[in-house]
Amino acid sequence: MALVASSSEGLSTASRVGLASRHQAGSVQPMTTTLTNQLVVRAMTLAIDAFDDDAAVAELRLLAADATEALEQGIRACLAQPTSLATRHRAIELLARARYEETPPSA
Repeated sequence: MALVASSSEGLSTASRVGLASRHQAGSVQPMTTTLTNQLVVRAMTLAIDAFDDDAAVAELRLLAADATEALEQGIRACLAQPTSLATRHRAIELLARARYEETPPSA
């Protein structure tokens, strides 16, 4: 009786592995991240690590390269990040400044 149970457990384990290894349509993640994701990740990092807001905003502007829609989406995406409210607030502030502030004139 125990031998039958172990063989059926082995069979169900093998079938679970087979199902898990099958490719399902729509489940493949792109190898490169989108510009919006890059902006969100960078804004969150800068929100924690950067001391100079002007330099952080300039870096986000450089990364965005005039992609205002990506900045807009990044602002909304920061709201859903699983981090503290203060970090999300600062990241959104940096992205909003990169999006809405006038670009300083080049020297």
